[in-house]
Amino acid sequence: MWRLKIRSPGAYSINLIYDIFSLPDWATLYLYNEDKSYVIGAFTSDNNQQHGQFATQPVPGNAITLEYHEPANVRGLGRINISKVIHAYRPTFNKRAWQTGAPDNLLGKVLDFGDSGPCNINVRCPEWASWDQQIRFVAMIITSSGTRLCSGALINNSRQDLTPFFLTANHCLKGNPDTWIIMFNYESRGCANINGPTNQTISGTMTVANNSASDFALLSLSQRPPGSYRTYYAGWSRPNTPAQSSVGIHHPRGDIKKISHDYDPVVSSDYEPDPYLLDSHWKVRDWDQGTTEPSSSGSPLFDQNRRIVGQLYGGSAACGNDLPDYYGKFSMSWDYGSTYSTRLRDWLDPINSGSSTLDGMEGPPTEPTNVVITNPNQIGMSPRLSWSASSSPHGIAYYQIFRTPSYYNPLN
Repeated sequence: MWRLKIRSPGAYSINLIYDIFSLPDWATLYLYNEDKSYVIGAFTSDNNQQHGQFATQPVPGNAITLEYHEPANVRGLGRINISKVIHAYRPTFNKRAWQTGAPDNLLGKVLDFGDSGPCNINVRCPEWASWDQQIRFVAMIITSSGTRLCSGALINNSRQDLTPFFLTANHCLKGNPDTWIIMFNYESRGCANINGPTNQTISGTMTVANNSASDFALLSLSQRPPGSYRTYYAGWSRPNTPAQSSVGIHHPRGDIKKISHDYDPVVSSDYEPDPYLLDSHWKVRDWDQGTTEPSSSGSPLFDQNRRIVGQLYGGSAACGNDLPDYYGKFSMSWDYGSTYSTRLRDWLDPINSGSSTLDGMEGPPTEPTNVVITNPNQIGMSPRLSWSASSSPHGIAYYQIFRTPSYYNPLN
């Protein structure tokens, strides 16, 4: 086991960028703050990427510790090189909790918890309980410097194999998506404005397709979100048919997750400030509940069947006005351009089913609970393992029982 502590006096948080990140099987990496009240990981070989780069999310405080475990059977195979240490000179977490004693000129303008307009509605208000599945696939994009940039959604494909595709907006592709951090379940537990958890993240994405015509970008996350995140993969609808009512779920101004609702049909439109391509967007004329704001960009628009029909490009909607928003059409993104890198079709229908719609599906099952081992150290006694199995919406769940350096056969 190796530990490395990095201290940066005055930092509100620290996050790291790696230009070499290659972990062997069985090795694990954890990061935590001074008192271990904030722990992220384990990062494993599943986090290795072809380009070798990686990033980990901001950890609050002015010190961060890396703890690397490497079993004897893979000794010396891990390679980790930190290329940048990001010192947050202003809060990237709840600034109200961290700003005590900080001079006003140090805080600047930060998109953060509590910054969205007062008309926004928390997703866990009771009237939206039936939208639980859709709420669970929307996440926030954070840059390696800690900026809360945009929103997006995990999306299903016709193979239904839980490939972690993530739909967002093309105009969000700023900086280096390889080092982006995708934060899931950042939401209040109820209707009150209470800050949400910030440690359910996936680090690293790859852009697989995008175009500016309908302003879509499809990313592939560096790993599938674990079962403990309780993710859901969005369904979609590709006909060029106006939704009769619509819902948006998003992170306005980097705030906890919010929901917006328009009772009226959307209208086919170009994006009026830049009308170079006609009928490329859906126009939400006026939200009846809630609104959208900066960093809502890339968030999904749902039709009355709760399937994605677009992602947010822009607009003038805000609390206190009746102005519209524009969403790039899923129908145009589906088959736009002549190559797989400019359209969704090749990625979201890999089996060429030709389906015009696809329903969503549950993510991987949660980890087993109540794991107990008996007789672990008694000579002549075989150890016994017991656990409470998690339910799996995909039929068969299996477990692998490991004993370094090998493992027993999977148990169905």
